[in-house]
Amino acid sequence: MTTFDPSTFEGTTHFEPAAGATVTAGTASATTGADGTASLTLPAGGPVAIVATQGNRVPDRSTVCVTDGGDGFCGSAVAPPAPPSAACVSTGLDGFCGSPDRRAAYGFITSVANGRRFAAGRGPRELSGRVDEEPSGIADIRLRLSRSGAGACAGYDARRERFVATKRCSVTKAAWFSAGSLSPWRYLLPARLGKGRYVLDVQVVDKAGNRDSALARGRNRVVFTVA
Repeated sequence: MTTFDPSTFEGTTHFEPAAGATVTAGTASATTGADGTASLTLPAGGPVAIVATQGNRVPDRSTVCVTDGGDGFCGSAVAPPAPPSAACVSTGLDGFCGSPDRRAAYGFITSVANGRRFAAGRGPRELSGRVDEEPSGIADIRLRLSRSGAGACAGYDARRERFVATKRCSVTKAAWFSAGSLSPWRYLLPARLGKGRYVLDVQVVDKAGNRDSALARGRNRVVFTVA
């Protein structure tokens, strides 16, 4: 509202809340409340004209610029596009990408190379290796260590922590023992392995019940000797 001084004819404008005014911006419209305010949801970014009308008064117009700060409007910089998500790769039976897990995780022996010959007194004491990524989780990593030499055969007994003679010279007569369920895995023997020919196997059992039972030299089976 503007009032005029009758002696000077100078006008003074007073701003007061205008209840019941209609405010429009494009197709959006709202009516001001008792405090003279209204809430509008503005259209897409860029310049938008806001018009307030009430009765037969002259409309009040104002232009604002709408932006989210990263859309290129109103001087803002355009945000870089999000990088594409990596494609999920699965055979359809390996437990990845929501598929059922029907494939055993591969286990590896890394502490001893297949065919290695150790000098006398230098046989390995620590056995170690790793397991491929397993979506179902590892239930157990099992080891089997057999020894032959001088016409006798034995298998390592983890409970007794010593080699126990077997009735037949077959690696399958040696008992499996656990090396835990964490990859990489390690197992410390009571002492360095002595003279003989050894076969070390590793078998991984996952929480879906799959077993890595196919033995392959250089991966989950190594044969080595100690002089």
